[in-house]
Parts: sequence; structure tokens; C-alpha cells
Amino acid sequence: MKPFALKLAAVTLLMAGVFSVYQLVGGGTSSQEPAFTSLGDVQTLVTAYGRWKAARSGAQSDVVLPLTYSKGLSAKFTKARGKASLDLIGGSVSVEVSGLPDREAYDVWLIDNHPGPARSVKPEPGDARVRVGTLTHDGAIATLQAQLDRNAIVGFEVDLVAVAPSGAAPGEAGLLFGAPSLFQRLYHGEQRGQFARVGLAEAPGARDSADRGPLSTPFSLSIASPAYAQDRRGQSDFGSHLRSLISKGENIFFNETFKGNGRTCGTCHPAENNFTIDPPFIATLPPDNPLFVAERIPALDAKRNGGKQFEVPVLMRRLGLILENVDGFENLETKFVMRGVPHVLAMSSSIAPPTIPFDNSTTGGIDPPAQRTGWSGDGAFGGGTLREFAIGAVIQHFPLTTNRVRNVDFRFPTDFELTALEAFQLSLGRQGDLETSKIIFKNPKVTLGLVLFNRLDTNGGSVSAGKCALCHDNAGANINEPFFSALFRAPVRGNANFGTAVNELPGLPADLIAPDRNPRDGGFGRVDHNPSAGNCDTTRKEGFGFGTVTPPGGVLPPGLCEEDFNTPPLVEAADTGPFFHNNAVDTIEAAVAFYNDDAFNNSAGGQLAAALDSGGVGIRLASTEVTAISAFLRVINALENIRSSTELLKRAASARGRAARRLLVLASAEAKDGIEVLRGANLHPEAVARLQKARVRIKEASGVRFLRGFQIGKAIADLQAARAHMVETSG
Repeated sequence: MKPFALKLAAVTLLMAGVFSVYQLVGGGTSSQEPAFTSLGDVQTLVTAYGRWKAARSGAQSDVVLPLTYSKGLSAKFTKARGKASLDLIGGSVSVEVSGLPDREAYDVWLIDNHPGPARSVKPEPGDARVRVGTLTHDGAIATLQAQLDRNAIVGFEVDLVAVAPSGAAPGEAGLLFGAPSLFQRLYHGEQRGQFARVGLAEAPGARDSADRGPLSTPFSLSIASPAYAQDRRGQSDFGSHLRSLISKGENIFFNETFKGNGRTCGTCHPAENNFTIDPPFIATLPPDNPLFVAERIPALDAKRNGGKQFEVPVLMRRLGLILENVDGFENLETKFVMRGVPHVLAMSSSIAPPTIPFDNSTTGGIDPPAQRTGWSGDGAFGGGTLREFAIGAVIQHFPLTTNRVRNVDFRFPTDFELTALEAFQLSLGRQGDLETSKIIFKNPKVTLGLVLFNRLDTNGGSVSAGKCALCHDNAGANINEPFFSALFRAPVRGNANFGTAVNELPGLPADLIAPDRNPRDGGFGRVDHNPSAGNCDTTRKEGFGFGTVTPPGGVLPPGLCEEDFNTPPLVEAADTGPFFHNNAVDTIEAAVAFYNDDAFNNSAGGQLAAALDSGGVGIRLASTEVTAISAFLRVINALENIRSSTELLKRAASARGRAARRLLVLASAEAKDGIEVLRGANLHPEAVARLQKARVRIKEASGVRFLRGFQIGKAIADLQAARAHMVETSG
């Protein structure tokens, strides 16, 4: 064969191989399934929605919403709280609220937000609203039972429930608010056809109502569902609607400034740094990055703003700490706390509250916070939902001045923007927690780390036990369901708050750098700080937050002023430090070692661990065992890096232009994280070598476009080879 023919045959074979690999990793698109290149994964969101549906209780027509103070919507602060129950078939509304003064009257409103220029989620002129009735006081509880007037709510979609003083408009004077979550909106949109069939059979005028199609309910009352739609034949494309919603949420997350100081959600949660910030990353940012607005905008600079703190730049730059006014915006000079930035990965499996009153909840999650966001589990004011978190974030971090005047310093998000942001954030990261019992590690140190991580009893004090799985079942953010279910004799799951005494550590970095600008963080709870009563260390400056929660038995350890913080997932921990709410330590080894210290073992959480132990021991580990648990956490983090990088590469194979390049950059960053996590403890050098090869392939895939599918296929093979160096099998 002539040289030219040989070359042509070789090129043909090469291109055939490229095409085969391209198809294998998802290359090419069809008209039936268009390419989707968002960082969010629709299947992650669908899986989370399926879990929510399986766990929900009550009739299909019931909607239960927490009613609480809202950081952005309420006219003034109130500790009152309650819940509203809507029956979409029967047309009834039931409201129960505690904490409202019985000398005043209060009305309950339903709000249907209407879109339009300069509109927001806040009740405004032009929105549809229905006054349900007036609450009746009976001691400390105010209640309302009402039947809706069907003619008054034709076509009405509930976006908000509000409680306001009688005679006042809910937009200007509303005190308590509640809003349906994304999953409630999806669920009731999905069920509307069934509601029509069930209710219209007995409803007067059923024939006329049926003519409006399957989306109509007997009382024409429904929960707004912008991410779900059906035509008159009941046809739908649920996946396409979710893809569109996630994509729009991503655009808002990274690009929307809400007419504020230039910050976006992505300013503090950049995708290229695992959706968090830390000092090394901050050091790479240019001076004009929106993160540094307090250094550039006079109205946000405390030195030129009467001492009103918007940020503490020295603590942000050196420790990655962000200022939070968790108790409101009065006294900005001193009423704040400094907290690290938690990542937003795997939120779909990490923010559900306990299913019983494990801490301060009295109604198993209806009593706020309804979701565990932020470091104290109450990061979202109001009902404590991820949806409300976005409202608080805009007011807290986006304003042009510390006056925080709506439509002057920022604009409120719209109802749709909040729903889209919720969808995007719930689509990030893992689809669920690991099944650690199904993972066979090749490194004996890592295997020992898993054993110690899961061991809950010291067998009378004769062995070591990490007891990590009590609060981090399967290295996630949820408590150990079998253990606590047996303890409480009822099904128990979810993310709980614990007192660990991190604030009691000597030499906290923020105290060393700026002690006068680091008030003590009160975390989550209800018990007030009271040094004179002996439950606070009087040498420490009193701080803010909700206070503290007493341990079982109701007695705080002497000399401590303890605060509770919720449980973060650990799968992503090793490459998302620093650690704890105050960025107290820098390495995963130091974080594990903390639980071996007297500070923890004397805390409420440590006392709980000791009380549940047959030997009365809290957590006791030798230094080699601390490194073993840390090695386990490093390896599962690297495995997650590989999973994430692989998924990003698959999406890049079917993406185009800028979207493809961005996905490739992030896939490379994930592989780099895996390298750094393993190298940090000299783990699996063979896996590190394969991860390095994968990064080379990814870089090459960013170059010649017609070879992209081939290089992506090779990179994925390298990633899987790296994984094979660490584990035998995995569930």
C-alpha cells in the first residue's frame, strides 16, 4: 500500500475511534434530548425530589408552611412563629401561631405574586391577595380555621402566606411569612390533574370547572409551579422543565447582582474553588473583585462609615471569614459574627432537619428552621429554608450601603428567581450519601479509619472509638438513623445541631488577628448567655446568635457558654477547609484531632457521646488513629473528585464553545483537588500519577476540537484507573 493510502487509512481509523469514544462519553445530541451543559445535574435534583416525595406525610392535597419572621419581608422583628395548613381539595385553611400579643388582632393573607417590571417576591400593588380571616387568641396560641370562598380565588396560585396586623396591608405591615418550597411546588403541580378528578366529582359546577382543563383544582386554588407544566392532554416533559429551571438558576447564581454592590452568589461560592472561598484562593483575586467592595466603596468601609461594619477585611483576607448579622442589623458596630463560607455541594442530601424534636424543634421540622442552612442551622431567617436563604444573602451581602434600603441599595429577588436558585443549588454535587459499608479500600490505614469512624462504643473503655458516624452517618451530614431511632424509639433522621465547644479553643486565629472585631458566636439555640449564672466563661466577650441549647438533662457544663452548630457533610471536607464555623484549623487532621481534645469531650456533644458509651468514654483516639480517620476522609474526598470530574467531562463532550471550555476547566480543577488531597498525606501515589495524566488529557481536549471526544475518553479512563488504585468495589 502506498504511503498516502496508509496515512489515509490511519486517519480514517483514528476518526472512527474518536467517534466511538465520543459516543461512549455522551457526545453528540439529538432532537429528542438536547445538550444540557449546566454545572447542575438534573438527575441529582430528580433523585432528591423522589426522596422528598417518599418521606412526605399527610394527604396529597395538604400543603404545610412554616410561618415566621422574614429578614426581608417582615415589617419588624418578632419571635412569633407558627404554621399554615392548606387543603387544596377541600379549600380550607388552618393557621396556628404562638408568640403574638393577645391585645392585638392579626389577619391571615394568601398572596399570588404577579410578574412585572420592578416586581419582587414581596407583596406589592398588583399582586393578587385574599384575606382568609382573623386569628383568634386562646392564651399564648392564636388560631384560625377558615373555608375559602371559591369565587374569590378563581385561578389563584399561592406564593406566600402572610400574617399582618388587622387593617394593615401584608406588604407594608406583614410580620410572619411562609412560602412553598421547590419540592412542594413540583409535587402539587404534578398532582393537579388528580385533584381535579377527585374534587370535581362532588363540586358544584363541575362541568364548567372541568372545561378549564386538568390544571384546575376544585377551588381554583393551587401552589405555583413554574418548573412544571402539563398540556390539556396531561402530556409533560418534566426533565426539560427542570433542566431549564436549573440553567436559569445557575445564570442568576453567577451573574445576577440584584442592583447591588456588584457581588453575586458566586462571589463567595465560586465554582472553580468548590463553591467556597479560603485564604489561598482569595489571594489570587484582583483588587477589583466584588469580594473586596468594603475596601473600595466608602459607604461600606467601617472607617468612613461611623464604625458600621459591613466586612472585616483583615479577617476576610487572612482567614476567609465573612461578616454575618445573624440577629438583625441594629448596632452594626458590634452586633455581628465572623463565619467561614460553607460550600453548597450535596445540599439535596444534607439540609433536612431532624424528623423529631431533636433540638429546639417542636413539630419535627415545621418549627423553624425547616432546613439546615449556614453554620448554625439557622442561616436562613424566616422559615429557615434554602429559598429564604437567598433573600437574606441579598440583603446581607449585596447592598450599596449599610442602610440596606430596598430598591435603593439592592432589589429583592422575584418569586421565580428564588425558585430557580433553589433548583440550581439542590442540583449540585452528589445525588446522595455514600454507602461506606460497600466500599473496600486498598490501603489498610484507610480501612482502619473507616472502622474507627463508624465505631460507636469503646466496649467498656477497652478499645478506641471515633463515633464520627453518630452525627455523620456514611460521612454525610445526617445523624445515624438506626442508632438514634433505637434511642428515641421512633424513626429519626436528618441534620441535627450539636454543642462542640469549638469557641472554647485557645488561640483561635480570629482572636489573634483581630480580637476586637471577633465577637463570640452564639450559634443556634434559645438559652441566653448569662455570665453571672456561671454558664459562660466570663473572660470571653459575649457574642451573638440564638444562644445555646442545653444537653440532655438540661445542665450546661460549669464555666462554659456553649453554642450549637449544625453538621456539615464530610465527603467534600478535605478540600474545602479551613474547618468549623470560625475557620479554627486548616487541615483535616487538625479537625479530627479536635474531637479527641478535652474541649470537645467536656462539651455537651462530648457528654452525649460519653453518656451513650458503655464505658462512659467520649472520643478517645491515639495519634495514629487520628491520621487513619483523616486518611479515610481524604480518600473518599478524592473519590468524589473523580466522580465529579468524570461527570463534568461527559457533559463537556456534548457541549459547545465557551460552555465546553468551562466544563473542561472545572473537570481539571476537580482532578487537581484529588491530587492535592492525596498528596497532603502521602496517600496512593499511583492514583496521583493517573490523576496527573487525566489533567494532561483534559488540557489537550481543550485544544484541537475534533479530537476532544477522544481525549475526554482517555481522561475518563485515567480517572477510573486512579479510582481503581484506591478501592476494590463501591456501592
